[in-house]
Amino acid sequence: MLKQCITISLMLGASTLIWAEHSAAETQPASDVKILKDGQLSWMRAPKVKILPGDLEGRPRKANVLIQADRSGKITSVKIKKSSGLPDLDEIVIQAVMRARFKPYIESGLSYPIQVTQPFEFDADDYTSTPKSVKSKPIKRCSYSFETEGWQRQQSGQHSAFQYIETPVMKLTMTDLEAKEFNIHFKFSLDRKNRISDIQLKQSTGSEYLALLLLNQFSAAKIEAPRKFYQIFKYQFEEKIQLKNIQCN
Repeated sequence: MLKQCITISLMLGASTLIWAEHSAAETQPASDVKILKDGQLSWMRAPKVKILPGDLEGRPRKANVLIQADRSGKITSVKIKKSSGLPDLDEIVIQAVMRARFKPYIESGLSYPIQVTQPFEFDADDYTSTPKSVKSKPIKRCSYSFETEGWQRQQSGQHSAFQYIETPVMKLTMTDLEAKEFNIHFKFSLDRKNRISDIQLKQSTGSEYLALLLLNQFSAAKIEAPRKFYQIFKYQFEEKIQLKNIQCN
C-alpha cells in the first residue's frame, strides 16, 4: 500500500538574522542589526508544503530558504539559499512560504522588518513508490524588458529625483504563461550609500506573488540620488515598473 506520509521539519535556529530599518522620525540608527535566539520568532500562518513521496526522488531532502518579511510579518521575499537538489521541490517550498506569514517581531514597542534563514527537512515513510505531485502548468523560464517610469524619464532627458546607473535583467520562474503585460507601483528608500531598502508594493495589475518576485529583482538595481552633506536619513521614492515583451521558453 502506498504511504503518502511526509514529515516536514521547520527549525528556526541560530542563523536567524533580524535587521531594523527606521524612518527619520525614529531615534535609533537605521543600521542596527539584531540576531535573534531560538524561539524569538514565530509563525502566524506556517507554510503548508504539500508533496508526495515521489517528489523526493528516493531519499530525504533538505533546503534552506532565506525569507524577508515587513514590520507586519508579511512575507516580501523568498530565496533558496541551499537547494534541496530538486528544482521542482524548491519551487513548491517557495510558493508555500510566500503564502505563509510571521507574527510581527516587536522589541521595545517597535516592530521591525525581518530576515531569517529557515530550514525545511523532508522525509517519507515509503520511497519504493514514485508518484509525484501533479503540476497544473509547466514551469518556464521567462525574461522581460525592464522598463521603469524613472528609466524612461532618464532616457528622454527629463528631470528625475534619482538616476539609474544600470538596470538589471529580470529572469523569473513563473507558471502564468499567458501574461501579456504586468505593471506594479511601489515605493523604496535609498540610504547615504545609495543602497535600496524598505521596498513596499502599492499597487499591482497581476498576482501579488509575482509582483513580490519582481520587486526582489528590483532590489538589485543600481541607483543614485543627489543629497546634501547634512542629509543623513534615508530618502524615499516611488517608482513604477512596466514589463513588456515577455518571452518564455
